[in-house]
Amino acid sequence: MKTKPPFIIHPIITALYPPLALYLQNANRLKLPDLLPTLLLVAVLAGIIWWLMNRWIKDLARSALVSSVFFLLFFSFGHVLPAVSNLANKYLGLDLAPVLENHVRGWSYLMLVILGLCLAALVYLIRRAAINLALITQFMNVVAIALAVMSVIQAAITASFNRQLLQEAAQGDFQLASPLSQAVPTSGLPASLPDIYYIILDGYGRADILLEGYQYDNAAFLDFLSQQGFYVAENSHANYGMTILSLASSLNLAYLDPLAAQVGPDSINPAPLTDLIQNNELSAYLQSLGYTTAAFATGFAPTELRQADLYLAPSVSLNGYQNELLNLTPLRIPLLNLQYDLHGQKVQFALQQLVGLPHPNGPLFAFVHILIPHPPFVFDAEGNPLHPDREFTLNDGSHFTSVAGRDEYVYNYRSQLIYTNRLVTETIQVIRATGRQSVIILQSDHGPGSRLDYESATGSDIPERMSILNAYYFPDQDYARLYPHITPVNTFRVVLSQYLETPLDLLPDRSYFSLMSRPYDFLDVTDQLANP
Repeated sequence: MKTKPPFIIHPIITALYPPLALYLQNANRLKLPDLLPTLLLVAVLAGIIWWLMNRWIKDLARSALVSSVFFLLFFSFGHVLPAVSNLANKYLGLDLAPVLENHVRGWSYLMLVILGLCLAALVYLIRRAAINLALITQFMNVVAIALAVMSVIQAAITASFNRQLLQEAAQGDFQLASPLSQAVPTSGLPASLPDIYYIILDGYGRADILLEGYQYDNAAFLDFLSQQGFYVAENSHANYGMTILSLASSLNLAYLDPLAAQVGPDSINPAPLTDLIQNNELSAYLQSLGYTTAAFATGFAPTELRQADLYLAPSVSLNGYQNELLNLTPLRIPLLNLQYDLHGQKVQFALQQLVGLPHPNGPLFAFVHILIPHPPFVFDAEGNPLHPDREFTLNDGSHFTSVAGRDEYVYNYRSQLIYTNRLVTETIQVIRATGRQSVIILQSDHGPGSRLDYESATGSDIPERMSILNAYYFPDQDYARLYPHITPVNTFRVVLSQYLETPLDLLPDRSYFSLMSRPYDFLDVTDQLANP
């Protein structure tokens, strides 16, 4: 009589759990589309590996156990170096992070050999040992199913909490603080509405900061902007010191104090800020006036406006979640250069596609967030690709300099900024050559971070972090409403008043600094920036 095969599910769940757990750790800033294709790919690969193991071992239960062990080691790979570093620091007082993290390829190969030997030993024991496979299989199934159930429950709780938080925010004062929620043009719109390009160069510092801290004279680029007819706000500061705060404010033409009061100073939940960016008042208002909105893949989930009329991404790309997942596996060894290259290609893709966007039956609003000159540093001054020997991340400030050092930050930032200038120069020339009426806003969300300590305001160079490039091109060259210290919260209050018959009052120009661990606990640094 043919024996009924045992019910075995644990290899598939064991393979799926690490990607799911990583997603749940970042669920407040990710969307399901970031997860589902990756889970499907991992499930297919897990099935193939299990099938290959079974072809080799010729025992379904033993091959399942070997496969689960393989997946556990595979997704634990990226945790080994941090664990070694933490143990050495805790018990031996040795700071091994710079040594381990600055030579990630060599250490990764060593780890691969060690974990490979461990896997080989375990496979040998599983194949040869006289063990109760039925009992072990049942135990592994129960553990795997329990993990899956807990993950689903955690996902449901997180989704419910975020939904409630967003509903409370929508019913609170913050939405009322945005002047566009009930705005209408005071008279008929002009016959010809200008295209609006909102180009955010992440971490681009103001000229005086670049000269003082980076030994780089940016006069040639600023002269180019002036020759093209731009107004450069020479004393501009960011309203906030982090991308997600800054863009939530500028895209909604409002300060974030009411939201901070709602969520509390101890909250670290970025979901309300992500929602304010993804469903911002500016895009909605412009769409209501007939604008076609366009946005691009950035690699930073909160600023990817996928609901835009036109959302463009390279044909081959990795999002932030996929990069983090790769960093947990041995695949980061052969794919490390590819991670850096794909990030650089994403930057180039946005600017290349920007100048060729269609204008179907009306004006265009293009939101372009570009993650340069911000780390990772993937270009030298000539635009040649760089491949650092460390894990691919978007880390800035002390999260970067604690590993690589400030000197490397300054040198590579300066080089990448030079290449950024070249890319932007070419883009502006092409936009201007179209002959269409265009408003071009060239702005940074915050300044560079070579002296930024994410956990200390007193340990940070606040002027460096808060002083930004802020330049405007208006088709009629009427810059009477602009002034040297204008901040991003007032950018579209000026633009909409001047070009879309939507008169909006200007807000006081204030700047707020906050820590990574307390992003909603705002420190007003306006006076400090005025008197550095």
